[in-house]
Amino acid sequence: MVAANKHLKKLLIGEAKSGKDSVSRAILIDLIKRSQRMPQESWQVQYALFSIEGFNQAAVETAEEFDVQLVTPQEMEKAFTKLYEH
Repeated sequence: MVAANKHLKKLLIGEAKSGKDSVSRAILIDLIKRSQRMPQESWQVQYALFSIEGFNQAAVETAEEFDVQLVTPQEMEKAFTKLYEH
């Protein structure tokens, strides 16, 4: 997925995985490499990876290194619950 805010020149580039295994570092690196084919000059880029089964330790460490947001269904549920509490 790609979401763009033209006014702020920000891109959100993400991918969702629903397999039986946790997401690996290779999936994360592949997302970043594939996204670099898109023109990004002067745009701020944020990455997000969504996974039903979570992320292995190498993916978590790589996400910290590249400032990638890792999102599980539990985190999405918490975020939506907060939205509707007010």
